[in-house]
Amino acid sequence: MLKETIKRKLLIPLAVVFPVVLTACQPVDGVDMDSAFAKMAEVRTYHSSAKLSWELELGDFASSDIPMSEWNKSRIGVFSKGSLVITERTIGQESLSVKGELHLRDKIIPIELFKQPDYVAVQLGGANKIIKMDLKNSHFGYHDSYFWMGFMNGISAADKNDWGGSVGEVTKAALALLPNLQNIQTANKEAQIGGEKVPLTSVSFSLDDKRLGEYLIAVIESVLNNEKGVKEFLRLAYKAYQGEPITEEYLNETYENIQDELSRSKAFINRDSFATYTGATFEAQGSVGFDAAGDLRDGGLTLDVNWTESPSIQQAHIEYSEDYWDMNETLVPAQTPEREAFVEEDSDTLPEFMAQLDPQSDLYALLKEDFQADVIQEDYSLPHYRKAGASELATYEMIAGDVFIDENANTMIGARRFAEDFNLELKWDDVQKQVALSDGKTNVTYKLGSSMAAVNGAQMELPAPVQLAGDTTYVPIRSIAEAFGMKVEFHTAKYRHVVRITKSE
Repeated sequence: MLKETIKRKLLIPLAVVFPVVLTACQPVDGVDMDSAFAKMAEVRTYHSSAKLSWELELGDFASSDIPMSEWNKSRIGVFSKGSLVITERTIGQESLSVKGELHLRDKIIPIELFKQPDYVAVQLGGANKIIKMDLKNSHFGYHDSYFWMGFMNGISAADKNDWGGSVGEVTKAALALLPNLQNIQTANKEAQIGGEKVPLTSVSFSLDDKRLGEYLIAVIESVLNNEKGVKEFLRLAYKAYQGEPITEEYLNETYENIQDELSRSKAFINRDSFATYTGATFEAQGSVGFDAAGDLRDGGLTLDVNWTESPSIQQAHIEYSEDYWDMNETLVPAQTPEREAFVEEDSDTLPEFMAQLDPQSDLYALLKEDFQADVIQEDYSLPHYRKAGASELATYEMIAGDVFIDENANTMIGARRFAEDFNLELKWDDVQKQVALSDGKTNVTYKLGSSMAAVNGAQMELPAPVQLAGDTTYVPIRSIAEAFGMKVEFHTAKYRHVVRITKSE
């Protein structure tokens, strides 16, 4: 039997970098990770006891450098403890199904992720509660889904004698694309696992103090300007994951896709929306062993993630452990059960998809509640878009780092960002520690730490005091918008918080 053991320590921001670089080698059309699955058997079903658990300890976000910390708290902190238990995975040439249970507080929610050639879907709690991701049109979801499915399930297709070297070569090629790294050390070693020696690849490096937004842009630019390095990385990665050399035609096609994808990604990165990580370090070590037959040895897979960052997030610990107790290889039809909700596969937008559903169905209710934010932003893109005519529109989304929510549920926005979006004049008084905004008719002044603002000389009470995070002054978004005669709408769903502002002429 094969034993897999992987242990990693990583800084969360770099988990954002590596999917951009590593998953870029996954094609948009043509050959994908399914070709690697086909080398195993037509279908393999793994029965296992796999568990992903997390426990997060969040610091005082009031002293946060910037609202990236609030993004983390609102997205993850509300579920301070939980676990995902995976019980079965079925892998086919063109399909994948993962079944398990999501444990949150006192609730146990059945969950199933299934992949078809054109989409990935997640089923939560019942047959009608399905969330669909269109692979052909999803910018991030397409690449991420193939990479993680390939990494977690295609690992058993790797060759015993080549795996350690392949990981080391691919890792070194990836690091070569990343700027501003120091003290880089990589090594191929051996580890004792289950009484046997298995290959081990370890990597460590440190990163200078950088705003994550600036660093991500630097990474993207280094990839865009390094054709030779990127293609060398693609050759190594494709060989490691697919088991055969990449053709020059497909290499060039994939490289062009990467250029297009990263150019679009760069446009969405706000240099000031990410935290400064002081003394950030990344350490990773992994090991994997195979016997001659390529079967699983007694044992399991372990993944540890430890991340420390100050002052906003003091500690985070995520642990993944897996112990295979049975694996069945069967030749069964490589398909996932049909889902009635997906009869029409040509839906390009969520509103069109919802229009096909019964308004009384559970799925319709789920989408209406949880994805309302997607519907309301259909006609304009983040982070903001100005619409000619009778009004100006701006939208801000917490996920994009545009706004954050304080401990009393007040939505805060940077004063300069707001002023630039609505063509307001902004002045900063460093002596009085206050910021003044004006549209020529209305003058509003905010003082750091104060819960009062002056609107054309008259005092106005604020729901939250003015805060300084990094070099940005944050004010309550509703107060600043209404002071200038704007209409504010909040659209909050699970994991989404979108603010829409309309300014009447």
